[in-house]
Amino acid sequence: MDNSERIKLSKKLTYLLRHGAEEKGLTIQSDGYIQVLHILRLPGYRGMSLPKIQEIVQKCEKQRFELKNENNLWLIRASQGHTMRSINDDELLTPLNENDPVQYCIHGTYQETIPLIQATGLNKMKRNHIHFAESLPGVNGVISGMRSSCTAIIVIDMKAAMRDGIQFYRSTNNVILSPGVGDTGTIP
Repeated sequence: MDNSERIKLSKKLTYLLRHGAEEKGLTIQSDGYIQVLHILRLPGYRGMSLPKIQEIVQKCEKQRFELKNENNLWLIRASQGHTMRSINDDELLTPLNENDPVQYCIHGTYQETIPLIQATGLNKMKRNHIHFAESLPGVNGVISGMRSSCTAIIVIDMKAAMRDGIQFYRSTNNVILSPGVGDTGTIP
């Protein structure tokens, strides 16, 4: 599979596993896993195959996916970035606590959004979580958690936020995530 086909199929999988599985009628487990066989049966996904999905997972630099074989059944999920509310955070992610060695995390954003964030706080928007990285992309092994095009960062003292009751998690690809607080999912 050439690089352009891999990127195209990776984007389709990313959308499906993070946002579109339920609307496509797929059964999604509470830990985010979906049967690969069910994906391959979908219109628009028939050009995929298990070997192609395995290659996409293996070559994804940001490690966006997890693939496993359970009782001869292949399952796949997105590591983070979901909007589907049926996924249980504690089954998908690792909860962090004040004993975690990371003191600070950073949220990448754009200079033009800073006044709104200062007024209303960080917001998870339509996603289940606000996304953070431990440091800038490419520093200390950081591969995901913020776009490389960001023009501003917001530093969060995670330990202080945890003392204030804000929950943080870590995904398998080392993105730090928080559902924020309240119905709005913000961090003031």
